[in-house]
Amino acid sequence: MSSAMYQEGLLHELDAILTSTSLGTKKKGDFDNDHGETLRTLEEMRRRRDIVGIAYYSGRAEVLERFLNRNTSKIPTYFHPYQLRPTASLVKGKNC
Repeated sequence: MSSAMYQEGLLHELDAILTSTSLGTKKKGDFDNDHGETLRTLEEMRRRRDIVGIAYYSGRAEVLERFLNRNTSKIPTYFHPYQLRPTASLVKGKNC
């Protein structure tokens, strides 16, 4: 579930970035503002201990941060449900 929500956040933010850059509707400052707002929301989700929200906004933050830093390395595909962070491989079982 956490990986699905993380991936949903990735896709939503990637779509938003691609759409706004192709249409020319946002400037770098707009993306900086979006990133700050996303990080504030992510912190609120952490404060609430909302695992679904943490996963979703972690995905959005991951894409925005990479876009702003021009980081072209591979984006982690999954979200670790116990460590609450993106991970490159799928985590199964309770003893992670």
